[in-house]
Amino acid sequence: MRAHEAPRTRSAGRPRRAIIGVATAVATALLAASCAGPAQDPPPADPDPIEGTTGSTVESTPAPDTPEADVDGAVAALEQYLALEQRVYRTGDAGELERMSAPECAACATKRDIALEAVAAGIEIEAGPSRVELVRRVPAEEVVAPEDLDPEMDKDVYLLETRVHTTGTTLRTPEGEDHIPAGQYGLRATLLAGPDGSWYVVDLTESA
Repeated sequence: MRAHEAPRTRSAGRPRRAIIGVATAVATALLAASCAGPAQDPPPADPDPIEGTTGSTVESTPAPDTPEADVDGAVAALEQYLALEQRVYRTGDAGELERMSAPECAACATKRDIALEAVAAGIEIEAGPSRVELVRRVPAEEVVAPEDLDPEMDKDVYLLETRVHTTGTTLRTPEGEDHIPAGQYGLRATLLAGPDGSWYVVDLTESA
């Protein structure tokens, strides 16, 4: 997939209503997480700062080593994906996020587009890394008809029901600043373990 080149700054002529619309979409997603439930023991933020925002310092989220092809690895890969999504908001570069997104993942494309539009509108988001809590791995037998089951292929597909724990978030727009409290939300994710040790997100569905 071709990486999108996002503008780093907002053009002077961008309509105010467009900025508000993008900010509303971002804020709605963040508020949904905070309203779903209080955060539980979020991990400490990485102390190393990273450049890429104007007038503020945000915490870096270093890319982890390639996770192993097992359930724990799938959870780590999902955390890595969410960290890459945050990186788009900081840098406007969606290349790494796109490389981890399967072509058929419509939710991945939506998340990418919202992040790129936010950057183009001059919106800054400051937050720590999200933590993924595994609820359960959904067995293939629950979602695939018996005649379509293929143990050799299905072993590389991980359908996970999780809770995502977010940190407090600061949302800065040309119109002002909002603070979103830490929270959590449900995330049902399908990941595919590639033969070369890579991981791909195939589907994402959020819930309260």
